[in-house]
Amino acid sequence: MNLKKLHPFVVLLVLISATATTGCLTVPQNELDELASIGANFLKGYLAQLSIPRQKGSNYEAWNIKLESFNLGAISIKQPKRCQFRICIKGAYLRARADWKAWKKIWFFTLRKSGSLRASGSNIDLCLTIELGTRNGRPYFSYVPKSCYANIGKFDAKVYNTSLKWIVNLIINLFEKRIRDKIEDRICPAVESAMTKNVAKLNQQLLANLHLRG
Repeated sequence: MNLKKLHPFVVLLVLISATATTGCLTVPQNELDELASIGANFLKGYLAQLSIPRQKGSNYEAWNIKLESFNLGAISIKQPKRCQFRICIKGAYLRARADWKAWKKIWFFTLRKSGSLRASGSNIDLCLTIELGTRNGRPYFSYVPKSCYANIGKFDAKVYNTSLKWIVNLIINLFEKRIRDKIEDRICPAVESAMTKNVAKLNQQLLANLHLRG
């Protein structure tokens, strides 16, 4: 079996298969840490492509809201239940951009501005649970549905390349929380989609290349 041709998750499960027990996989901590790192980096690529629907308010509109990067923080893994492993990323951060237009009435006239904004999110926590086990002597990998948790601790959006930035940034401050909340709300669905779409391929590769005893 050529490990170089296998998906990284499969390679890891090949390594831990020697310690398998009936029903569950007993995994040494160093290999659990490797699993967490592989899983986090796997999700990093999906989250970096996250996009948010157009947002509108009484004095603003924002569109083309996209993440430019998602960078990992500290990664940990624990085993809360038999066969289940909780992967957590603490202190991650992201960068996002958006196009916008905003308007604000000042005395007897209305100020109208448009441009692009840059946003950064930090102190991001992201956790999810996976299951590793054996069925009929064969290994399986699965994501535990609705086990994802995401929180953006700090979010800051600013506009550039426009006059009267201080006034426009006051307007931006009124809706940056909405953008933050929308990004936060999209993280777990993106995680669940990524895990669900790839779990069949992972299991297929496992069953084709591994033959574990129960």
